[in-house]
Amino acid sequence: MEQVKEAVAHQLCRSALRDEMAVSQILEVIRPVLPLARSCYDDTVETIESSDLAYMMVVDGCFLLAVMSILTRNYPERLEHSSLTHGRMLRIMKDILLFENQIPWAVMRRLFDMWPVPVVDQFVSMVLAYFDFDRHLGLKGPDAPEGNGGGAVRYCDYARPFAHFTSAVELAEAGIHLHGSGTCRVKDVRVAQEPRSLLRIGQLVLPKLALSWLPRCWLINMVALECVTDRSDRSGVSSYLAILGSLVRAERDVEELRSRRILFSTMSDQRTVEFFEGSLPR
Repeated sequence: MEQVKEAVAHQLCRSALRDEMAVSQILEVIRPVLPLARSCYDDTVETIESSDLAYMMVVDGCFLLAVMSILTRNYPERLEHSSLTHGRMLRIMKDILLFENQIPWAVMRRLFDMWPVPVVDQFVSMVLAYFDFDRHLGLKGPDAPEGNGGGAVRYCDYARPFAHFTSAVELAEAGIHLHGSGTCRVKDVRVAQEPRSLLRIGQLVLPKLALSWLPRCWLINMVALECVTDRSDRSGVSSYLAILGSLVRAERDVEELRSRRILFSTMSDQRTVEFFEGSLPR
């Protein structure tokens, strides 16, 4: 993958800039933000020479920008990428969202100044589409409710009480109905009363979650990122997975969540249970 990154980065530099700027010239643009970029990493980066770190930032940054441009079809006509990216796009999509491959935003801002192509929002929308199975299946869920159900759900608020929480099937048997919120927003979690019930029967409304090879990898890396940022208002993915993981104890819980159109998984029920058991604290 490193060889592919370097090749794509050099291709982008040669094709996107009018003056045929080489990677070595872009290094000078990145150097002013190197101290800030270095501060985003742990102490092991201190041993890396500034020239080597700058080269890493340029190659990784240009590669990410090239992938954004290719996927959103905003790439320069002279960018010969097919021989490098053909058959590799899923691996590339996995690679760029790995926790260890994240690039300081200050570096990307410098590169965006050189390639004023508005691809970021388009690219983010494409990534988010991987988590929405209804979009791929051509299905339409109910209208999304306004608001987010009372604010962000934080892992620190739910991890302890949910450690003894009942499973999805047991909740349904107790009369607490599970419903899909119709969105994929991880903060769209709320408890409500059944609208057509005379009894005080509650419903737990949860956003949809798509689990396949690529989103599964991304979710794990998002949780890792939230853990190291240490921001309680930036823990939406961890919080939602903690809630959902508390509901999944056995294969029948996965079946219940599938039937409620909350969980969409290309994995078997057993593998889905193992995912939650292996990646979430109990």
